[in-house]
Amino acid sequence: MVRGLSRRWKVDCRHLSVDETSISKRHEYITILSNSKGQVLAIADGRASQSLLMCFKAFLYNSYRKLKRYQWI
Repeated sequence: MVRGLSRRWKVDCRHLSVDETSISKRHEYITILSNSKGQVLAIADGRASQSLLMCFKAFLYNSYRKLKRYQWI
């Protein structure tokens, strides 16, 4: 994922979506932060509010400063 994110030139992050999903039918969860085009911006372990904060910390301040609206999936 790090290599893929470093190769992106421009990522639209004005509208964000958050998804919490389980991994392979076990009770292990991940939090996924993506944009309106379905591009994954960050992934964090767990499904607590701390996981969402870790996702927001994963991408730069300038990126989420442009945020206009968010949507919970």
